[in-house]
Amino acid sequence: MKPLPDLRAWLTRHKLTQGDLALICGVTERCVGYWLSGRSAIPQTLRLLMRAVDDDRIDLPWLAGVIGEEKRTAA
Repeated sequence: MKPLPDLRAWLTRHKLTQGDLALICGVTERCVGYWLSGRSAIPQTLRLLMRAVDDDRIDLPWLAGVIGEEKRTAA
């Protein structure tokens, strides 16, 4: 099993911003900032998402598109 990457490095590698991750996870940018600073622990679901993306099991652009579409239809 591969070790879990650092969240900041993971965001950089996948060309994501804090806002992008907040949208994908359904949280605020402040929450993502807390994860990045170590003020809050990274949830297990995000750890699983990171691993699935790194293992090419989930396509991030597709996931972001689905979540964005759900937010548009809910508004």
